[in-house]
Amino acid sequence: MIMMTKFARTARLLLTTAGGLALVLDGGVAGARGLANVAKAAAASTAKAGATATTKLNEAPAKASEATTKAAAATPVKAAAATTATITEAPAKTAAATATIKEAAAKAVAGEQYKIDPEHSSVVFQAEHLGAGITSGGFFRGVTGSFTVGKKPADSAVTVEIDTDSIYTGVQKRDLHLKSPDFLNTKQFPKISFVSTKVINAGKGVSVTGNLTLHGTTKPVTVRLLKVGAAKDPWGNFRTGYAGELTIKRSEYGVAGMPGGVGEKLKLAIAIEGIRQ
Repeated sequence: MIMMTKFARTARLLLTTAGGLALVLDGGVAGARGLANVAKAAAASTAKAGATATTKLNEAPAKASEATTKAAAATPVKAAAATTATITEAPAKTAAATATIKEAAAKAVAGEQYKIDPEHSSVVFQAEHLGAGITSGGFFRGVTGSFTVGKKPADSAVTVEIDTDSIYTGVQKRDLHLKSPDFLNTKQFPKISFVSTKVINAGKGVSVTGNLTLHGTTKPVTVRLLKVGAAKDPWGNFRTGYAGELTIKRSEYGVAGMPGGVGEKLKLAIAIEGIRQ
């Protein structure tokens, strides 16, 4: 009986131990499976990273090749555009240079250009009065125009305009009479003009022939001009002046008022001063 009891205890102990070993073995298997899963996940992650890296490495040469191709293509295009722009601009630049040369040549041939300064230019006139004397006369203040001083007289020219309403004698009543239809008729003929047609040497001066238009009538006249001088003004402008005299018959220009009171001949003293342009 005692032996049977001991045997039963031993059997229970063995069963208990076997159960424990089984639990331990089950835990070990589960742990092994967990480790296997971790290892598998790590392997998958590593494989994915490797694949991504491999893909990027494989793509890099292609991208580098594409960038090189674009750069190579862009360079000739830019170069071609720059060359085209240069070729396009060349004719314009050539034309501008040619125009400058022509302009300089024209100025060299034409000579020096001057604009008449009305504040320092005038035309003074005198006429006989009743056959007994010579009036003090008067002058025109509105003298404008231009002239060219060429290297040769033939290259010179002069154009003058006179405002008839600018006549001044110092006597208002006389001024109004001279502006009336009896004489200048300034409302109908506001300008007196002279345009040269030929300039030649004449001793110390020049002889200038041109067309004088007065009171609506144009006739050729010749006036001898002498150079007064040349100088720079305080503002840096270069000036030169000329003076001369001319006698005309007023009736030839239709200025026929008071034939017995005012002489037929008008003596004109011309003084022009120009600013070089």
